[in-house]
Amino acid sequence: MSEQSTDQPPAGWYNDPSGRPLSRWWNGREWTEHSNAAPQVVATPSTNGLATASLVLGLVTAPLALSVALLPLAILPGLIAVIFGFIGDAKAKRLNGLGHSRALWGGFLGLMPAFVFFFMIAARTITEYS
Repeated sequence: MSEQSTDQPPAGWYNDPSGRPLSRWWNGREWTEHSNAAPQVVATPSTNGLATASLVLGLVTAPLALSVALLPLAILPGLIAVIFGFIGDAKAKRLNGLGHSRALWGGFLGLMPAFVFFFMIAARTITEYS
């Protein structure tokens, strides 16, 4: 049984030492004639964090907006959800649609405090003048 030198890498597939786009088998002592195509590097798609943030803020904002007592707490996160939704949707166009629906739903849910606020004003105005 032969001992492998400790300053040599263990046997396995490595990038071809000549720089060609191949993997070559190193047997622990020397390069062999065995090779295969180097694995393709697959780019992972970028994420659309603003679209996700818009949706999360919208989901937090919507229930707050439905409570009259908590409506003031919903205004700022709702506004941020709408802004993130616009920016996230613009980014989705550059990312082939990644995050488009999250950005739209987040922006829509972020508008809930404004809808509730204007509905309350309209209802109060109608009841005062009726």
